[in-house]
Amino acid sequence: MSARMWFHIKSALRNLLRGQRVESELDDEIASYVAAVTDEKIATGLAPEEARRALAECGGTEHVKQAVRNSRAGTLVESLRQDIHFGIRQLSRNPAFAWTAIITLALGIGATTAIFPQSTRCYFALSLSGLRQIDADLLAHKI
Repeated sequence: MSARMWFHIKSALRNLLRGQRVESELDDEIASYVAAVTDEKIATGLAPEEARRALAECGGTEHVKQAVRNSRAGTLVESLRQDIHFGIRQLSRNPAFAWTAIITLALGIGATTAIFPQSTRCYFALSLSGLRQIDADLLAHKI
């Protein structure tokens, strides 16, 4: 395994298993960046309130946090986990719908599983049954 792949696996596990710690580190990093930019703007002559307002007008920090979250390793797994959790929660709120969906899926999968071998058997039986092939030379001589 290459070093880069190992790094991505390690990062994904860290992001998945220590999510709250990673979030707090992100919050601290963004806060220190905001403080540095605000201090820089104050040093150029802006009032502290105007410096903070100018930073907020640039889009604030939430879109930066979301962009970092989306670019992290393991985001797909975390998103899948959240989607499954949401689906289970929604199905548990309406058990009648849940059972209807489960039975419908079971019947559909079962029917497909039962019919597929039969249809392939019929297809191969017809295609390999020795159907007469038309001899083009013989056909040309008879015409």
